[in-house]
Amino acid sequence: MFGAVGAPEPGGLTLERLVAAVRALATRFTIAGVCVTEYEPDDPRDRELLARLADALVSIVDSGRPS
Repeated sequence: MFGAVGAPEPGGLTLERLVAAVRALATRFTIAGVCVTEYEPDDPRDRELLARLADALVSIVDSGRPS
């Protein structure tokens, strides 16, 4: 699913599984930050996927912040 990386892994994480894993961590720990360390877009769909991932991760981190 994440083809815009230097070493894509067939059968690797899907967007949904990655978001679910971060969400599960956020139920147990305070998330201080999130970093995307590798991104090599070749296709507009790669940017769309990253935007969806970023939106989901920001939502998770924001939901754990005190008001």
